[in-house]
Amino acid sequence: IYFRLKKILLVLFSAAVVFFGCKKDVGTTVSLTSSDMATINGELKGLWLFPTDNQQIQDTTGKTLADNGYIAAPAMQFDGGSGVTLYTNLQTQQKGTYQLSTKNGFIYLDVTYPDSTGVTYQVLVLTSQTLKLISTEPYVYYSGATPIPAKSVSNVALQKENSADVTGKLVNDFSASDTTYSVNV
Repeated sequence: IYFRLKKILLVLFSAAVVFFGCKKDVGTTVSLTSSDMATINGELKGLWLFPTDNQQIQDTTGKTLADNGYIAAPAMQFDGGSGVTLYTNLQTQQKGTYQLSTKNGFIYLDVTYPDSTGVTYQVLVLTSQTLKLISTEPYVYYSGATPIPAKSVSNVALQKENSADVTGKLVNDFSASDTTYSVNV
């Protein structure tokens, strides 16, 4: 009985140590250092292509008033310092500046165009191949003749230039059949 009681006490003591010894971190404060920002800037460096911008007009409560669908967005080439080249189409490029900042644990990308206008994006995703940004601008939406205070929300997704983009080598796929089936490359 003594050994059985000793085992039970040992198990209970071990369980208590594990349960009370491990304290969960429930804090929501995120701080990014200058080293973190330099790493993020290094990931940002390069040419980001194939922009898609899904734009919605939302009222002050977040209800969608209009879905403008996909609209034109510029491709961006970051130099890793503070310069950005904005490609609005194949023939037009503009030299601007950018700056990374952080507030409340979020990362922001401020892009300034040559005419001194600018856009502030929140960085949602930044990986070696994907850059997803969101920006919110004040907007006045008209329901008939009635103006409604609103905001324009743009979700921009870009892909980093890869070697196939540089060399121009593409994959061609030719499929022929008298029946219908799916072909994936």
